[in-house]
Amino acid sequence: MKYERKRYILVHYEMQNDHKELETEITARVKDLFGAIGLQSIDLKLVKMEPNFLIIRCSHKHVDEAFFALSSIKFEDSTFLPLRVSGTIKKLKRVMANFVKYRNL
Repeated sequence: MKYERKRYILVHYEMQNDHKELETEITARVKDLFGAIGLQSIDLKLVKMEPNFLIIRCSHKHVDEAFFALSSIKFEDSTFLPLRVSGTIKKLKRVMANFVKYRNL
């Protein structure tokens, strides 16, 4: 079996909710847009949750679909803003730190 490459998407959001609700909302939105087979092939997984940030893993072949689905989520009057796609979590943590630093200026 061939190794499946993954990509990580950094998402900014502004709300205080349980991560299980967020995860179910994300999977429901992807399933609405692409169906059950699309949900399985995109292979979304919530990897890390920081205050106001999510890191979501997906298949490298379906990054565009995952990015589109995440940008179209409206959850309790709050929107998700996908910021960056990367191949490593380490790079996204650096981007997150820079985003917070410049936002507080």
